[in-house]
Amino acid sequence: MKKAIIFDLDGTLINSYGKIVKVLQILCTKHHLHMDEQKIYNYVMTYSVADFLNAYFDDYDLVLSEYHSIGERYDYEYQLMPNIYDTLNELAKRDIGLFVYTHSSNKCLKILADLKVVDLFKEIVTSDYHFKRKPDSEAIDYLVNKYQITDAYYVGDRNIDIQAANNANIKGILYLPYDSVVVPCGKEDYVVDDIGKILNIV
Repeated sequence: MKKAIIFDLDGTLINSYGKIVKVLQILCTKHHLHMDEQKIYNYVMTYSVADFLNAYFDDYDLVLSEYHSIGERYDYEYQLMPNIYDTLNELAKRDIGLFVYTHSSNKCLKILADLKVVDLFKEIVTSDYHFKRKPDSEAIDYLVNKYQITDAYYVGDRNIDIQAANNANIKGILYLPYDSVVVPCGKEDYVVDDIGKILNIV
């Protein structure tokens, strides 16, 4: 395979941050921790859900289990980000390999199936693969080597995604929708405010 695009999931393919923030706020309330939505959102966008749980709770494994349990109640709220469906289908028509690398679990496979895009991806790498987390490039390296990709791009909405692309020595595309709080780190190869614009890059 010559050319491929590896996509992040949350905030890139699916509009999930509203649900993530809601679940984290419910979790905080349950543990008597006051945290407003904007602070949670900013923290998750800057770091990750795992970092948030590590920073504000004592028993990471317990609250992670609670996070997933609460989150299952709101899986119906997931939607594709704007222009994702058409963009993925156009890329597939161009015979560009499509992949996902996410810190989410295999439960995301059902979400992508419900959104009618799961079959467009050759492989979806989740936390169940037990690769090192971003910004480590282990998961990206796995895909590049397995499929012998010579021209690879990683698309994500946070700087940690760009760092992972840099560590894998592939091109990084930072997706910054109009309401993003992310400030580009300066190491991205491209910045787009509409996912459809990657059609002009690859």
